[in-house]
Formats: sequence, structure tokens, C-alpha cells
Amino acid sequence: MDVLRSITCSLIGSNPVTGYCPLVSSKVEIKPLKVAYTVVLDKNGLTYGAYDILEFEVTGPPNYLIDIQLSKGDAALFTNGLGIVNSWDQSKLPKDRINVKTFSSWTNGDTTLRLNGSGKTNYKVPLDWWRDLARQPLSSFNTMTLYMKVLAVKKATDTVLASAISDVTILNNLESFRINDFGYINGGTKKSMNMVFTVREPNTTDMYTFVQWKKGGRKNWDVHGHITRPPVRDYGIRHISDYPRWTIDRVNIDPRYRDGNYRITNGGKTATTLDKPSSSRATAIRPHTYTNIEFETRIHLNYDVPPRVTITRQDGSPPIYGVVLGVIGAPEPLILENDFWESHILQVWDPVSRSAIITHPAAYAGPGP
Repeated sequence: MDVLRSITCSLIGSNPVTGYCPLVSSKVEIKPLKVAYTVVLDKNGLTYGAYDILEFEVTGPPNYLIDIQLSKGDAALFTNGLGIVNSWDQSKLPKDRINVKTFSSWTNGDTTLRLNGSGKTNYKVPLDWWRDLARQPLSSFNTMTLYMKVLAVKKATDTVLASAISDVTILNNLESFRINDFGYINGGTKKSMNMVFTVREPNTTDMYTFVQWKKGGRKNWDVHGHITRPPVRDYGIRHISDYPRWTIDRVNIDPRYRDGNYRITNGGKTATTLDKPSSSRATAIRPHTYTNIEFETRIHLNYDVPPRVTITRQDGSPPIYGVVLGVIGAPEPLILENDFWESHILQVWDPVSRSAIITHPAAYAGPGP
């Protein structure tokens, strides 16, 4: 071991797994092709227009093997030798990958990656690793500093050369999500809401989609106090309005709310959709009606949402089924952001005015004796 390498090892130590101790060398360098990247993919999870996947230019001794190492926000996680134990593993599910902070091309299986005869190469991160950045929840990912370095060896058992640590800025394309509550309209018989998300890059809203869930249902009481439920349609199936568990809120089979057809404004950066859940009208024959539905609106990556709702329960028979419930098939896509809201509409028939008195209690047990 030469003097410089001996001093380096005494300062930073050797890799506990390989035993290698790198020699920090100006002969090895890694730099991104751009100073900042926005994580943009199309609705199918593929590259989109001019929005590149993170790519590096690497230089060093000709024909040397190299290991590209990346760390999300923590430069202290790098190793001093080839590979990083417990780094990103493409064989695992996205939910088990997204919180892993380190990446190593060597650990990822690229053990033959090397510089060319001129001592140069370019390296683009794996598509699934880039997709996992897009899967980070909005609450934890707006702008990220990604640290990088490269290790180089003539052969796997030789002295390891290491570049200086540098960094690149990574930006989330999803900027914001909100629900606007416009209150009860149409004399109180409907709840008016809209859902809005905004992206960083114009004309890339189709990277994301709304998926809405619901729980609860509607009840009607006749003049004798008997309870019935009005029919509704979900997933193309006519059934009673009863959702004892969370279920996808869709008339059609596509889980995407409005089948993904949103109003696009703000120069192609903002997608909006409107919802107006309503209740059955009270009458002299049906003097009490109550709608009590909880909603959850979620933002997902479009390419993580399957084309069809998976029906988990379908009671009864046509023309009107009993309880029908649907979910997104496994693995369920990761939630980028979500919010909850509700629609509570009680109508009680007034025989004097021959019209319904409408209120919005959080709970209603039914008419008295």
C-alpha cells in the first residue's frame, strides 16, 4: 500500500464488507449531465419528451471497472469499496424500496460496468429507481439533494480509486394537492367539492391521477319506519347504496376518477375535477332520507393504477345487487397525497309545507317511535 493510500485509510477506514480502502484520486470523476432534474414520466411510466432520466458522465483510467454510488440527502452513507450493503434492490416491491437512501450500480448487478478505452462512459440510473423517486409522498419530497461518487478498480481485487463527492438537485414534478369544499348546494341536497393538483412542468398532468374511495351509504324510511336503500351504480353494476367498508368511488370500471378526464388549466400545470354527491328526496310516502358517505381522495402515479377495479364483494343477483365493493388490485399503488371529506344530508318531509326540511347532521339514527 502506497503512502497516500495508507494515510487515506487511516482517516476514513476501509469497507467493512470488502476490506477495500479507496484512494481518493483526481483521475476519477463523476458529474451529472444537468445541474437539476425534475422527475417526469409519462402516464405509462416511461420517459417523456425532453424530461431526461438522471444521467452521469464518468471519467477515469481506461477500461477500469466502476461502481456508481448515490445517496439521498446524506453523503455519510457512502462506502469505501465496491457495493453498498442493503442499498436499493430492484427485486423488492416499490413500497419496500422507496425509503432506501442509497444506490450502488455494483450491488444492483452491474459488476461489469467499466470505462471505455478512452477512460469515459455515461451512466443512466435504472428506470425503476427513477420511478421510485416519483413514488415518494409529496409531504417528504419537494426538492432533494442527491449525492454521488464513483469508485474505480482495474480489477475487483485491486486498489480502489474514488472520486470526490458531488451532488445534483432532484425536483418533484408534483407540487401541490388540495380539496376545495363549496358546501351544500341545490337547497342543501348536494355537497359540492373539487379536487386539484398542480405539477411543476407544463403539460405533464397525465403523470398523475385521482382515485377516490367511499364508505357509508344512503337510507330511506317509509311511513311505517321500514328502512330501504336506493339503487346506485358502481363499476357498471346496479346495486343498493351500502358501503360497509372503503370501496372505490366509480361508476365505471376504471379506478381513475372521471376516467382520468380532468379540466386542465394554468398553462397545462393544474388538473381539476368536481364532485357533487346528492341524496334521495323525501316524500310523503318516504318521509325520511339520510345520506352519510365518507370520502377519501388520493393522488397516485397514473402508471401504478390498473385499468380495472377489482370487485371483492358482489351480493345477490340482477337487476339490483346487494352490497358491491371494489378495490385496486395488489400491490396497491403508493399514495402521493390524500385528504378526507364527507357528505351528510338529512331530509324530513313536512306535511304542512309539503316539502322537505333539510339538515346536515354527522349521524342520524332514524325517525322516533
